[in-house]
Order: sequence, then C-alpha cells, then structure tokens
Amino acid sequence: MFTKFTAFDQIPKAQQSGALELKDGSWAVTDVSPDLATLQTSVTNLENTLKIVRREKDTAEGAAKKATEAAADARRQLEAVAATGQQTDQKITEMLAKWQKDTETAVATAVAAKDKEITSLSERVTKYDLDDVLGAAFKDAGGREERRTKAVQQAKFDGWSLVDGKAVKKDATGQVLTMTTKDFFTGDFKKEVPEWYEGSKGDGGGPGAGGGGPGAFRDGGVIIPSKMSSEQRRAFIETNGPAAYTDALNKELVASTMPKPGA
Repeated sequence: MFTKFTAFDQIPKAQQSGALELKDGSWAVTDVSPDLATLQTSVTNLENTLKIVRREKDTAEGAAKKATEAAADARRQLEAVAATGQQTDQKITEMLAKWQKDTETAVATAVAAKDKEITSLSERVTKYDLDDVLGAAFKDAGGREERRTKAVQQAKFDGWSLVDGKAVKKDATGQVLTMTTKDFFTGDFKKEVPEWYEGSKGDGGGPGAGGGGPGAFRDGGVIIPSKMSSEQRRAFIETNGPAAYTDALNKELVASTMPKPGA
C-alpha cells in the first residue's frame, strides 16, 4: 500500500527518506505497518549489535594473535636458551677432550724426546766409557794402536758390555763373569791374535789367523763356529755377514742334539 502526496513537504519527515517521486510530480510513500516498523527497528538493532560483536571479535582475535605470537616468541627464546646451554656444555666437553688429548700428546712427545735423549746419552756413555776402558786395557796388555779399534769391537762381540758404569763380560746365557779386562786381553785373546800385539812378527788377520790356518773351523766342509778363534769369527762375519754366522751356530746346535750314528 502507498500514500500519495502532491508535494514533498507534505510527507512526514520520518518517511521522507523512503519517498518515491512519481512522473506527475507527486510523491508516494510506502505504508509501514506497526509490525513492519518494529521488524525494521529490530533489524537495525541487530545490525548494530552485529557490528559491535564483529568489532569485539576482531579485537579478541587480534589479542589472541598477539598472545599466540608472544607465546611462540617466548617458546623460541626458551628453546634458544636451552640450545645455547646444551651447546655450551658440548663446547666445554669438546674443549676438555681436546685439552686432554693435547696434554697426552705433549707428554708423550716430551717422554719420547727424553727417551731418545737418554738412549743417545746411553749410547754415548757405552761407546766412550766402554770403548775407552777396553781400548786402554788392550793397550796396557801390549796391543798395537792400529788394532785397537778392532780389538774393542771383537771384545764387545765376545760379550763385554757396560753394566752400572763398569765394563763386565757376560757368557752366552747373559751371566756376568769375574774376568777382568786385563785377564781378557792378556789371556786367550792374545793367544788367538798375537799379531795384534807389539813384538809380533806377523800381522795375519785372515780368516785362518790365530786359529790353525784356513779350514780349521770346518769339519767335512761343515762350518763349526765353536772351533773359530776370535779373529776367524770376526773375519767370517765381515765376509759373510752376521746372519750367516747365526745360521752356522743354529746348524751346529741342531747337529749337536742329533744322535750319533751307532749310538
């Protein structure tokens, strides 16, 4: 239903906003029933309320988002602190392990250096002290100066060594003998190589010297090291090498343990 007005000013102010102008210049206004007016008011109120609720929702969502972000940030900070603590512990552990390894390496290097130094000093002590003692004893026994070095070498090969700073002779089992350097160089050694001493008419020095001539230490072509004189042994080793001499000793030892024919 419509109410028609000939002029706009005739329309009630409350209805002017909804008036429609007709072709003949008059105005028409939709009749609003009390129920429709109430409904329109209710809709308006609902729309206003919805706007308020939406604003409150947006505010709540914004606050919730900020709270979530703050919580996430706090959690990241806590995790970072925890991780930093773990990394610190790990770094400390690694540093301690490296320090221990470096210390052990340094100690081992220092010990090795000292061991090398001790070995070197021991070798020097042995060389100078033992060689000097044996050389002096050889000279005192009438040994010739040009044979001094060889005499010292042969004496050490025969078992002379330095024990607690004293020159001693050991037997094949390693037992220390009571023989003195004087006894050694004036006894059998001199008998075996008399040409190494002053007053000797010959200078020999070959494999058979001082020991009964070439082949004196052979039995049917087999080498018998126990029959070698010191000079023969020295010459054999110089000619054939220590390994050949050791091999000959082993063969003689094996032969001595074998039962003899007819036994």
